[in-house]
Amino acid sequence: MKILIILLVIILIAFTLIQLYFINAQRNIERYPYVVKKKYKLFEIRSYETTLALRCCHH
Repeated sequence: MKILIILLVIILIAFTLIQLYFINAQRNIERYPYVVKKKYKLFEIRSYETTLALRCCHH
């Protein structure tokens, strides 16, 4: 019974640490401003500002 409780605590701590890591990692994701043009029940139409995207490929 003791081993089961210890394992559950370890799993809970590991789960919490993983969740905190991914929450922190999401802060580095770029978010682009937008204006909602029209809202529907299941989706909305958005208008985004113009952005510049570059892609470089090495052969």
